Amino acid sequence: MIVNPSVEATPNSGVPRCWGHLTSNVLPQTGPRYIMFPPIPAPYRKTFPALIAALAIFAGLTAYLLQIGAVEFAAGAAGFLGVLVALAQWMVGQLREAARSTWEAVQKFYVEGDDPRWVEVRLAIRRGDLTNAPHLCNLYEKWGHLAKLSYLPLEVFDGPCGTSTAFAAVKLKNFLTQQRASHRRYAESYLWLVSRIQQKGYLKAQPGLDAEVRDLLRELNAA
Repeated sequence: MIVNPSVEATPNSGVPRCWGHLTSNVLPQTGPRYIMFPPIPAPYRKTFPALIAALAIFAGLTAYLLQIGAVEFAAGAAGFLGVLVALAQWMVGQLREAARSTWEAVQKFYVEGDDPRWVEVRLAIRRGDLTNAPHLCNLYEKWGHLAKLSYLPLEVFDGPCGTSTAFAAVKLKNFLTQQRASHRRYAESYLWLVSRIQQKGYLKAQPGLDAEVRDLLRELNAA
């Protein structure tokens, strides 16, 4: 079943395709922003700002030592500054690679979400057929993990994508409760993603769903 891509999906629209405003070969218009200004991946969130601060400090120290004539000390500071510059160049390369990975994750997110097979799975879940519930949870778990690492920007869930993701969690409440009873960390990244969608106010247009999600997260976290 192919859903009209011009129709925006909401829990009450009858359209399970939360990526409905895009076709599989059209990328989101916000994509280039993630290449120019990518979010800093989790492993570099503390080290990269600290490295930039250290570069500024040693550059200023080297200039000051040269100004007062302490050439030997300035040479030592300049040598250490060179090491920091080399490290910064390496980290910038890592950030460029992260930006490319982010763009690929965003692209795959929309293309994968448009796959007719996942459209059918989401539609079945809405009807109460949980046959493919584990597969859908695995898909959302993957996206949640990528979002945790900042490779998939949370902004992609601001709209029908976030609404559909959260609505699926509500429909899967009993399944998630059953699985987490024996596996405490089951769908942990998926629930983290739903929590972030709710906290960022992406569900405000659906106040009923927002309340249901809040209750769902409270119950699952308390269990």
